[in-house]
Amino acid sequence: MVECEEVEATVPRRIESASVERVAPVEGDSGKVETLPDGSISIPVLEEQIVVSKRLVVKERIIVRKQVEVEQRTVRGEVRRERVELDADEGVEIRGDEAARGE
Repeated sequence: MVECEEVEATVPRRIESASVERVAPVEGDSGKVETLPDGSISIPVLEEQIVVSKRLVVKERIIVRKQVEVEQRTVRGEVRRERVELDADEGVEIRGDEAARGE
């Protein structure tokens, strides 16, 4: 069983706000965030000043690799072979490709 009851109560509500005050820096300002004696926070606002100079820095590195691929290709060409016919006298032995093949 669930009971329901309507109530009315006054509760405190806290609202915070902030104010900003801009002041000029003092000589020798550390540039760090500081907490002031009254609990306020002093935050430095920085800007870059351009100083003309240049220096060499590494921007990136390029790596070059060699790759070797082997592929099979069909090529057409003309192959030439010479045939020599020998007439030998009886009793002369012929040695070579044709003799080995029995021709």
